[in-house]
Amino acid sequence: MVADNNLLKPEDKRKTLVVGLGTSGQSVLRFLYRHGVPLQAADTRHSPPQLSQLQSRYPNLEIVLGPLDEALLSSIERIILSPGVSQKHPAIQYAIRNGVEVIGDIELFARYAEAPIIAITGSNGKSTVTTLVAEMALEAGLDVRFGGNLGQPALDLLGEHEPDLYVLELSSFQLETTKTLAPVASVVLNITPDHMERYSDLQDYAETKGSIYHHASNLIYDSDDVMVSGFIERQKGLSQLLSYRIGPPDGADSYGIMQRGGESWICRGDDLLILTSALQIRGEHNYLNAMAALALGEAYGINVAPMVEALKKFHGLSHRTEWVANHNGVTWIDDSKGTNVGATEAAIKGLLPDSGGKGKIVLIAGGQGKEADFSSLQRLAKESMRVVILMGEDAEAISRALDGVVSELFVEDMVGAVSAAERVAERDDIVLLSPACASFDQYSGFAERGDKFKAALATLMEDVHE
Repeated sequence: MVADNNLLKPEDKRKTLVVGLGTSGQSVLRFLYRHGVPLQAADTRHSPPQLSQLQSRYPNLEIVLGPLDEALLSSIERIILSPGVSQKHPAIQYAIRNGVEVIGDIELFARYAEAPIIAITGSNGKSTVTTLVAEMALEAGLDVRFGGNLGQPALDLLGEHEPDLYVLELSSFQLETTKTLAPVASVVLNITPDHMERYSDLQDYAETKGSIYHHASNLIYDSDDVMVSGFIERQKGLSQLLSYRIGPPDGADSYGIMQRGGESWICRGDDLLILTSALQIRGEHNYLNAMAALALGEAYGINVAPMVEALKKFHGLSHRTEWVANHNGVTWIDDSKGTNVGATEAAIKGLLPDSGGKGKIVLIAGGQGKEADFSSLQRLAKESMRVVILMGEDAEAISRALDGVVSELFVEDMVGAVSAAERVAERDDIVLLSPACASFDQYSGFAERGDKFKAALATLMEDVHE
């Protein structure tokens, strides 16, 4: 492979250690190796996935496995840190104190991407909004590339020519090591407790999310979100502001929802844009997602007509309050992407109107709780749930938080959960898989968990019809 050092800035030709060999780490290797940068790699795992393939693809690459070694990390000039490894790791802190630059893949991407970037973060809704903005850009005939924490790693989006627009979903982990990203527009969709095992408190987590606004030209925000609005106050006068909210718009240049003729409309100021009933994604959390996408697209310069058309066509993403089936008068919903308490709360609140006040929710929850506080689910459980079915590592923690306000069933796996839900659900109920937890105690990720839910339901329905 021919090295192309001329494309790199001088600081990026230095000897580099890539720490973490997951998806983003591998994208860093591909990018820097292609340009002939001297590389080493490290991973805290003794046998990371795809290790043999990496050794075959990069036969001269030294890969150090196991606990991070302070001497190694301090002997090189730069570390590119994968999102899965915290900057607070003692060995990384030791390297920083010894003058080693530590960045992530998004920072590296920001140094080379020349097209405008829309950047999206939040505890919940990131993937939906990222995909929706990309769909709006495509509907407008733009050349758009999207990825980051969703789909393709950011560095893999860089090609021989620049697109019209990049749309990036960014996690708090990625933002920790991002310093110079300057989006044309950015948004923090919401802040609810998540990854508390990594952050000292909610404020620490929120500040990391809020850093996405630091160099943005246009700041998009939910004006009813007190924590996010606090970030906006600090940036006033430095960037253009565009807000949205569930109620009527804050002004002529804001998005909101108004009632006209007994129907609910998404509006920009007094301009009616689209009936909420015309959307295929339902619930207040999705109306907020739709307005955030409209505001981001406007900030870049997409015309309203293709954005509204994209909204009408958008079906939503798999495992995000996804309708799966109606079986014996019971609706089954896959929200496996509900990996934190805030996401599960949003799913429940969004689905309750769909029950028409007749049925209740049978919730399937549990997994790795990431040291979350589940107590906020107690009120919703008391008001709207028939039964909570608990499974996984932190089932007992959720049970303690609910404190007996609703009937509970404990199961071992998804087959047991679906079987139990089928037994207890009544006509007009909604069976909702929204675990409020990560999935890694039993599954490779939320997608596998959701697929197991669908497969177990399909088997149950087949058995009934035999």
